[in-house]
Amino acid sequence: MAPEPDPCLMVLPLLGFAAALALGGFLLWERHDMAAARVYGELRGRKATDIKITPDWLDFDRDTMTYDVTYTAADGVRKANTCKVSVGPHSDHRVYWASPV
Repeated sequence: MAPEPDPCLMVLPLLGFAAALALGGFLLWERHDMAAARVYGELRGRKATDIKITPDWLDFDRDTMTYDVTYTAADGVRKANTCKVSVGPHSDHRVYWASPV
């Protein structure tokens, strides 16, 4: 008869998977923070106020993150727009707007 496997060794693959999942989540959150800060900075540079940035978690890929943005423009008009932020390691980190800001 074969010896029973050690229960501690059976848990190691699960711990590795959990660690990889946590690291992936942390890296995704860091990309989100950087991209949202870039969107916020661009809008503040155009004198926008009351900025609300909502990530579209289902519309992202390796090199971009998508956000739905509402803000009050410098002329006092409330506007809504969508943007993509380039977040890849070799990207230019620019914000691409669906409509002109």
